Amino acid sequence: MRGAHQPLSAAVLHRRARGTARDMSATAKALPRLELFYGGSYFKGDSIRQCLVYAGLPFDDVRSADAGWKEFTELRASGALPFGQMPVLRVGGVGGAVLGQSTALCRLVGRLAAPELELYPRDPVVAARVDAILSQDDDMRTGFYCMNYQERYGFSTALGGAESEQREAVRTEILASVLPRHLGFFEHMLAQSPTGWLAGTALPTVADFYMAGSFSFLGAGLGEPRLLESYPNIQALIARVHQLPAIAAWDQAEKARL
Repeated sequence: MRGAHQPLSAAVLHRRARGTARDMSATAKALPRLELFYGGSYFKGDSIRQCLVYAGLPFDDVRSADAGWKEFTELRASGALPFGQMPVLRVGGVGGAVLGQSTALCRLVGRLAAPELELYPRDPVVAARVDAILSQDDDMRTGFYCMNYQERYGFSTALGGAESEQREAVRTEILASVLPRHLGFFEHMLAQSPTGWLAGTALPTVADFYMAGSFSFLGAGLGEPRLLESYPNIQALIARVHQLPAIAAWDQAEKARL
């Protein structure tokens, strides 16, 4: 990464980055009830959970093994899910708004977070940079989604199913040329960042949480666990996110949950 990072003082880091350990009582009283419905552990849901945990926002984490999952199945059966899929965040309890799409939910959490965290930046130019990073993830994953979810995207006839030669040819091309190009963009972005966070911000934004998860799961989804070996700055970003005190504590709780 370019130059030496200028670390924040210990007092500032302690105040800003300790997540649920900081006092959020006044903020919590002003917030509506937040209920996140997502089946298990995958970055689409985990990135939202991590943003909520880092921000110290109380929420109900409802998963498929939980008793409260019955509410999700009822919401889906009623047609209340805006796009018919997870994750969804219900705001305000029963009868409240039911919102979808993981990047939109991360941004919402960023707006609900304490302003000093700048989880979703108030500066419109910096916010646009965060939005561009999240949009670039969609570009990077387009071929992967079409390959893995063939029926959803209209490729089942062309690609012939999960075990076909056509699918394997697409996977080979994605690994050989598509992902190196996109991962290279992010690696360069991190190399140019004065702080080590993707948008060059003093503190992590929703883009850092979302992309750290996306990078982590990408290799597994393609059956290539060594995918990130040539991208040290991306690996450093993932490690840095999980070293945040609130996220490290969340990781331990997740291990205990399994």
